[in-house]
Amino acid sequence: MLRKQWGLTASSGAAFLAIVTASPEVAINITSAARGVSDIGLGNLLGSNIISIPLMVTIAYDCRCCHEL
Repeated sequence: MLRKQWGLTASSGAAFLAIVTASPEVAINITSAARGVSDIGLGNLLGSNIISIPLMVTIAYDCRCCHEL
């Protein structure tokens, strides 16, 4: 809905969504680096990738299978 209101293409809308969803993790990593607590940033990075990568692969596979039908 916002994509159409703002006049964005599908790819720029996806890029905007990716930036918005990654911004809390970026903020936590910057804050932990500034405070000298690197373990928090590393845990945040690993934790988000452990969830995100299998989820993205699963969604892409499901979309591919449904599109072929």
